[in-house]
Amino acid sequence: MKRIEKINNSPCSKCGYLSQCDEKISKNYSLITIKDLFFPDEDKDYHDCGIYISLTVPEIIDES
Repeated sequence: MKRIEKINNSPCSKCGYLSQCDEKISKNYSLITIKDLFFPDEDKDYHDCGIYISLTVPEIIDES
């Protein structure tokens, strides 16, 4: 795990769904554990985040 030195190095800040993620977490606080795994780890790929996947599935389906 490589800890972030700046907020913009976080995978969460790169995914483009930060506000939608926070909205999902506010509706189901147990999702915070996913964000806690991804936010501080610069080596994580946001494409592997369960919240990111749930937010982008409609777009993936529409592209098919």
